[in-house]
Amino acid sequence: MLYYQSLKFLLGMQIKKIAPLTILFMLTSLVDLVGISLIGAYLAIIFDKSFIYQFKEYSYLNFLMTYEHSQLLLVVGISLIAMFIIKFTFLLFSNYLILSFAAKEQAKIQKLLVNGILHQSYENFLSSNSGDNLSSVANFSGTYREVLQAILQSLSNIIVISAVCIFLGITSLITLLALSLMIGLVIGSYNFIFANKIHSYGKDYTDGASDMIQGTTDVSSGLKEIKTLGKENFFTSLVSVSADKIARASLRLNFLGIIPRNLIEVVLIIFVVLVVAVNLETNEELSSLLSMLGVFMAGMIRIAPLISQLQISWNTIVYGKEPITTLSNIIKSQGNGMEEPKNLKSFSTKKHIPSEFKSLVLKNVSYRYPASDKRSIKNISFSITKGDFIGLIGPSGAGKTSLINIILGFLKPTSGKILSNEEDIHKDISIWREKCAYLPQDIFLVNGSLKKNITFEENAENSAILEKSIKLSKLSDFIDTLPEGIETNLGDKGVRLSGGQRQRVAIARAIFHERDLLLLDESTSALDAETEKEVMQELIGLRKEKTIIAIAHRISTLKDCNKIFRINNGELEGPLSYNEIARNN
Repeated sequence: MLYYQSLKFLLGMQIKKIAPLTILFMLTSLVDLVGISLIGAYLAIIFDKSFIYQFKEYSYLNFLMTYEHSQLLLVVGISLIAMFIIKFTFLLFSNYLILSFAAKEQAKIQKLLVNGILHQSYENFLSSNSGDNLSSVANFSGTYREVLQAILQSLSNIIVISAVCIFLGITSLITLLALSLMIGLVIGSYNFIFANKIHSYGKDYTDGASDMIQGTTDVSSGLKEIKTLGKENFFTSLVSVSADKIARASLRLNFLGIIPRNLIEVVLIIFVVLVVAVNLETNEELSSLLSMLGVFMAGMIRIAPLISQLQISWNTIVYGKEPITTLSNIIKSQGNGMEEPKNLKSFSTKKHIPSEFKSLVLKNVSYRYPASDKRSIKNISFSITKGDFIGLIGPSGAGKTSLINIILGFLKPTSGKILSNEEDIHKDISIWREKCAYLPQDIFLVNGSLKKNITFEENAENSAILEKSIKLSKLSDFIDTLPEGIETNLGDKGVRLSGGQRQRVAIARAIFHERDLLLLDESTSALDAETEKEVMQELIGLRKEKTIIAIAHRISTLKDCNKIFRINNGELEGPLSYNEIARNN
């Protein structure tokens, strides 16, 4: 029951599309019945032309009674071929709809999952399992697609099998051995025509899956920076492109995969008609041949693979129970419902022109994590104004990063208020984040060009603000050494950059997005002393335009701060002078 509810939840309003698909399956089974009935009629006419006179009360069939025996066989034979071609077309169409429906559902779920990760609360993100998040996008969604295909295919197969069984008889399948040469020719031709296409679709699927993992890894690694810069739609769009690529490749691969079996059925019927026609021309005895060409052969050739598919589909449905239940629970926990994200091509960060940052005031701010009884931040109060360079120090686990997360609005205070320009930042957190930039120790970089890593935009222009961000972050000389300048790809997670260069990219990103408040979470702690000194000098040079709050690993980093606070066990001490701190340490 839980499995059914999970599937129903994931399908949402799309569950209504199953009813018209069922109607199409019934029409396909009706075409099956007509085709197999024609086989019986064709065989009866071969033995006795007078069989057609049983239908003389049907005036629309009277024209058949005017034909000679050989002509009648030819007309009914052509009708038989035409009916199986129609059946072949119906089967292709119904299977295409099954594959298309399942592939689109998979793409929908993948988009929902990534959009949910980006828009969930930060507290929920901290408590979630990142492995489940990645697996749900990369693997569970694929299982969901396979289960949908299995359910719809099983429904179709059961309807067809039930209809065809009416016409089953008992006979021999030895004739099939005689068709081996013709079937081999058909399979060989199919591979010759489609082998390269299947290879290219497989590559598209592999590339799309790789891009999907890369995109979701980027989202997981850089969530705070993405949310701070308001780039959720940009990253959701990147993953959506990969999701659509996988869906198209999967659809084409599976669609081509169903052609051979159905094509062979048409070939079998053509072969039977050709054998009969050849025997008529040679005047050879047909009785031994016709004894093996009955309803049973047509029926069994049709339903034998379907019975096999039913077992495979059932295994798939059973296998998918745990992944789909988990997938449903993950989407429910994200709290964003089943509405697919729209307008993903709109990458604009700003909804309006933000007001200039003037001040930030924390009033008796406390915070306790949901799973803890202990407050990690205790009644902290302080104020800063534009141009301040604030230093935060304290032992590991003292609450420094928690305080930064509270200031950024990722964690909402359990008590107390945070005011920017005398307004509560939680009145509209997106407006507040338009003033902030977050620079962690491990700078978030995507596998793309330097320009893309600064702008987080796909096709950013070389604007004046981009040039300014490069100049102020002291990246100009470095860019001159790159083979393609600012368009040079930095590799996976910026593997080609040094620590100092990575920090300068982060500074350029903050300047490009015109952020007034820079929050540094031990962002220079992994640098050597000389590189750290250079980066800090560049930050100090921005004090006329920017306000800086920096968590420090080295005391020497704080000598240019005009205010320094010490955090210990969630409590704030200060402001302190650099000399006081240096003397105590």
